[in-house]
Amino acid sequence: MGVSLSAWYINTGKKYLLLMLWTAGCAVLFWRTYYYFKYDPGFYYVHRMLGPWLCISRGSAAVLNLNCGFVLLPMCRSLLTLLRRLNRKISVETMRLVLDTCKGFHITCAFFICINAVIHFVAHMFNARNFSQFYNTAIPGVNGAHFSNQDPLLVAITTVPGITGMLMMMILIMIVTSSFRYMRDTNYDLFWYTHRLIVIFYILLLIHALRGPIRKQVNIPAHTPGCNDTLKMPMAEPEPEPEYSFHSYRCQEEPKFDSIGCQSWLWIGIPLLLYVIDGAFRMKQRETTVIVTDIIEHDCDVIEIHMQTDMRKPSPGQYVLIQCPRLSVFEWHPYSITKCPTRDRPEISIHIRAHGDWSERFRTHVQDLLHEERDESVESFDETSRLKLVVDGPFGGPLDTVLQSRVAVCIAGGIGVTPFIAVLNHVRSSKHKLKPKRLYLLWVCRSLLELTWFLATIISTHQHLWDQNMPDFLDIRFHCTGLQDSHIQAIPTEQRDFVTSRLQRGRPVWPQHFSEFCAAHKRATVDVFVCGPKAMIEDVQKLCLRGNVEKTNFIFHRESF
Repeated sequence: MGVSLSAWYINTGKKYLLLMLWTAGCAVLFWRTYYYFKYDPGFYYVHRMLGPWLCISRGSAAVLNLNCGFVLLPMCRSLLTLLRRLNRKISVETMRLVLDTCKGFHITCAFFICINAVIHFVAHMFNARNFSQFYNTAIPGVNGAHFSNQDPLLVAITTVPGITGMLMMMILIMIVTSSFRYMRDTNYDLFWYTHRLIVIFYILLLIHALRGPIRKQVNIPAHTPGCNDTLKMPMAEPEPEPEYSFHSYRCQEEPKFDSIGCQSWLWIGIPLLLYVIDGAFRMKQRETTVIVTDIIEHDCDVIEIHMQTDMRKPSPGQYVLIQCPRLSVFEWHPYSITKCPTRDRPEISIHIRAHGDWSERFRTHVQDLLHEERDESVESFDETSRLKLVVDGPFGGPLDTVLQSRVAVCIAGGIGVTPFIAVLNHVRSSKHKLKPKRLYLLWVCRSLLELTWFLATIISTHQHLWDQNMPDFLDIRFHCTGLQDSHIQAIPTEQRDFVTSRLQRGRPVWPQHFSEFCAAHKRATVDVFVCGPKAMIEDVQKLCLRGNVEKTNFIFHRESF
């Protein structure tokens, strides 16, 4: 069957609807600002000089300020985690959708910032030209140039808005060019460091409009705009039809002008305050004590780290940001929690796979420490030389609602299985009744060696459910795309039968799996959680959008840090 309209609306349509609403809101804001600066009496003289470029520059500035404010909200991780925790209790689907699309909303705001920054920049270049070309000697207060035919470039860069605008454009270019997927995958450090420039960007934004060349007439009661024909100037465009009227025209004095001032703080004040409060809260929680209790090296360049920390208790599916001061005091990297604290073992664990510049350096650093600890020539291992980590979090994500679903399908690729391992650990240790009636785990690996990372956890959880008379609760399926017979020997003998009975060679045939889900859960809602390679995520998402004769609704969730 083709794409189901209802499935498309649930999984994708609502996101596009929110995007359309935001785009419409930005368009309305642009038009209202354009309309205001075109017909407000206070801008009569400056509008005759600059023409439509005045309105375009101010309209794009309003949209810029709005998006510069809201682009900060998806970065307030603690605030979003609090909202997710609240939504787990009240279960509002629209609120969940908004929270799950925070990363997309951040990108959307960044897109609008880039587009309107270019429009704003071009409009002010034309404003500088018009200030120079239509310099007015009769009304010196309205001029933005110092003299007639002044170089427009000098008109622009000799003002506070011009200088700050150029600097902000340079920062924006660095942030945007380092944000493309290729740059993030090849040099994440560059992406991280350039984004720290937003501190300078927002400082410049707050002072950008101070002493700007755009001026508004402030003595309209004593001087009606256009009342004196001798003060008229060459026009950048034909005079617009006025939308305002005066009971009488007065020319008691010459027109007086003042700068429109800086209004950016009105737009970004509240979001910036929330961002600062969120950052201060996270700085405080980073002071929590972190003690590394165990380090385990696994096959395929994976390191398992156990830590004791007094941070607030995380939930399965959440993640933490990790910093290693020995490598960098600025870099933070997200990793899913694979085990949450319990009464018996009050510690968390994470698994880090060496893939990228920071994780490669981290693995080398850990191996050096382990070698030093095991070196027989060292009489007593110095505790201060042990692995030092700083933890920020925990933070919620789209996968922290697995245990809130009636039927959950967890699909993982490689190391992407980590958030689902935390779910299995919770299932095994929980003393309360579980909400899910059925839990599927599909793990796609390149090598059987990857299964050894969590095979003990998976088998023990499966055995626990059998002991609790819940044999149908958990359905486990393994797929190995690079299966080698020699790797089966790496799996302990007592676990080999468990693996081979659930193992399939090659890539998963997703339509076959989804047909089985539909047959088992007719007319039900099935939540599909995915964490892994982009290609796999796209394949699964396409199947969630397809219709089926069993009328099963698939709700798609993907991990997004």
